[in-house]
Amino acid sequence: MTPTRIVVIGHPGAGKTAFLAGAYAALRRITPLGLRAGYRDHLRLRRAERRLARGRAPAPTVRGHAYRFRLRPADGRATRMSWHDHPGGALTGTGAAGTAPALLADVLAARAVIALVDAADLTRGAAYAESRVRPLAVLVRRRLLAPAAGPFALLVALTGAAAPGEVPAPFHALWSLAARTGTPAVAVRLGEGDVNRPQDCLLWCLAAAAPLPAQVAPALTGLAWDREHRTTEDEPWTGFGPSS
Repeated sequence: MTPTRIVVIGHPGAGKTAFLAGAYAALRRITPLGLRAGYRDHLRLRRAERRLARGRAPAPTVRGHAYRFRLRPADGRATRMSWHDHPGGALTGTGAAGTAPALLADVLAARAVIALVDAADLTRGAAYAESRVRPLAVLVRRRLLAPAAGPFALLVALTGAAAPGEVPAPFHALWSLAARTGTPAVAVRLGEGDVNRPQDCLLWCLAAAAPLPAQVAPALTGLAWDREHRTTEDEPWTGFGPSS
């Protein structure tokens, strides 16, 4: 069984590893999910989690890494998934040799992509903002135009304080393309109150990209994300998290 591949992309310092470590810390505590990581991946994510708890950023990612998991709900079939973390330099062309082709190959094979955008990059003028966001948009567009790769879901997450209220311009065309290809696509402001947490984002991607075992459903009843949501240019932002 091929794992459901979820790829997280973003510039250096966007918080990709912190995002994954935070999601793992929360999801492994949801007992009905039965989330299990390999021993080495568990240690790696726990190390990043401990650094974050001490107010320190995780060590920079130098090479791409796939964290592999199984969902093992009680009395249900196991579902395999992988979370893929790449160095930001792979996106900008400043990474080690081979990192950019590896990132592209991962995105083209992904069932879901989470694009992290630092809100601070959007406050330094339109030209700078576009130069930062365009590489992300180009990469996602290539996946949207590769229907042979199978179903796909897209989540754009704006990180950092004082997030502006508009989707970055280079992403506008992606919403229309996503609609034409029937691709579930959402944009969120990460960590806005008790919604749009990393674990919510990953669960939305997993549910949008692949069927979940029926036994997992009870673990998700506290989440108000919408599997069938389609983002539009008029109403680009959504929220999902603990339901009221």
